[in-house]
Amino acid sequence: MGVELYVANLLRVAKQDLDGARSLVRDENRNAIYLCEQAAEKILIAVLTSEQKHARVLPRRLPARRPGPGPSCVRGATAQQSDWPNKYGLK
Repeated sequence: MGVELYVANLLRVAKQDLDGARSLVRDENRNAIYLCEQAAEKILIAVLTSEQKHARVLPRRLPARRPGPGPSCVRGATAQQSDWPNKYGLK
């Protein structure tokens, strides 16, 4: 695949990501920011590629889990500390 086609495809998919983000924003969905980040990443790679710069994309990694007892809510935390599921919309 030629560089021009690669850049054009990155920009096309970035536009689709932004369109999806706009749709999620209308629905007040918190995942819209993820699609914005994805679009920004694709646009950045497209620009760097078009300028003949190497864009190394690293996979995201979760932070290493610390050894020891579980989260503070398991160790008898206060109500405020153990309310994290509600804070993040998990209940």
